[in-house]
Amino acid sequence: MIPDNLKAVVIDADPIDSRLNPTFLEYSQLPMPLVLLPFFGSGFVPTDSMPTALRLFAEYQPFTPLIETIRGLLTGTAIGSSAAISAGWCVALSLAGYLWAVRLYNRDPSRP
Repeated sequence: MIPDNLKAVVIDADPIDSRLNPTFLEYSQLPMPLVLLPFFGSGFVPTDSMPTALRLFAEYQPFTPLIETIRGLLTGTAIGSSAAISAGWCVALSLAGYLWAVRLYNRDPSRP
């Protein structure tokens, strides 16, 4: 059984033609902003050395507390509230993903 979100990719696939389905190309780029988020966080450069606008973004995005928690645990320094903030981000993003999936699953199948 093919999940609904993959039907357009699999059904329209042509084994003779090596080009990818345009729908697949569109969906494969959706997670790109998530891939770039760690580069705008504190993983490579301390947030204190960033310009103001980038520092504000970096301090409040989901990866920074997680990076700070892991860095603190590995170096043996205090992690402060980073672990709680990381857990909060994980719970919030998981809940948002769950609610979105339930909404898409329960929608009218005749609607695209």
